[in-house]
Amino acid sequence: MTAVLFYNCSGLTSVYFRGNAPEISSDAFWNKSDELTFYYLTETAGWTTPTYVSNGVHYNTAPWLQYTVEFDSNGGSNVDSQNVTFGHRLLSLPSQQNKGILLFDSVYGSLPVPTRDGYILAGWYSSPDYTGEEIISSTNVTVTQGHTLYAKWISEDDPIQPVTITVTEVTSDLFKGSRGQIKVSDDVYKAFDSSVEVRITNTQEDKASFGFTFGDEAYPFDISLYIKGTDQKTNPAPGYSVTIWLPIPVNLLDVEERIFVVHKSEDGVVTILPSRLEQKNGVW
Repeated sequence: MTAVLFYNCSGLTSVYFRGNAPEISSDAFWNKSDELTFYYLTETAGWTTPTYVSNGVHYNTAPWLQYTVEFDSNGGSNVDSQNVTFGHRLLSLPSQQNKGILLFDSVYGSLPVPTRDGYILAGWYSSPDYTGEEIISSTNVTVTQGHTLYAKWISEDDPIQPVTITVTEVTSDLFKGSRGQIKVSDDVYKAFDSSVEVRITNTQEDKASFGFTFGDEAYPFDISLYIKGTDQKTNPAPGYSVTIWLPIPVNLLDVEERIFVVHKSEDGVVTILPSRLEQKNGVW
């Protein structure tokens, strides 16, 4: 693997890794502090005898804490509680300008969708009167104890048109021959004011884009959201996000566990996006 170097790390005290220990041929962190600690997940491999990730640093399991979240469906169908993690995930990938390391708080993840006759689920809230924060799947977990989320409902009789989001175009060469389906969903009600189309296309290198990365290789593509039936681009409302399930490209299937999903801005800054690898019906 090509070595990735991080310079001027004297102020860096901790690095969190989400995967197996990489095997590279030289020290990846230069000018580092004696206090630097690498944290890793217990289910990953290679950290008891890491190979040249960095010399002279401490190694420890990641100090993540789990809490139970209860769901009050407020008259809807029963839903099970689930565990969430409080802590930080470090996803490391330098941009072309060696921007360094990016931190992401842990998030709630998939939230249950109860049903209630005559009503539509309008979201989950941190307080029973809905004056607290609305919680969506991408909301950071900041409560350091078990807590309850409360379902908000609106009547089906309210004059509100349903909003849909669908994939209408996949012309990106990257996904030709892929076995898996591309699926999309918005996190919660009111993410958009109108129905939305998702188009996944090829992109130019100098344009802002999404992509898969592996080592020093990049595989860009474009994902754009449009108001249904138009060429007018749109985005989710602040605080909301869109979840997209993408198949692993055929030429990357042998390295699927080492792929990052990234976004490159117009000025070339690369940011790693929160993602997870899933296998459904034998397909990645």
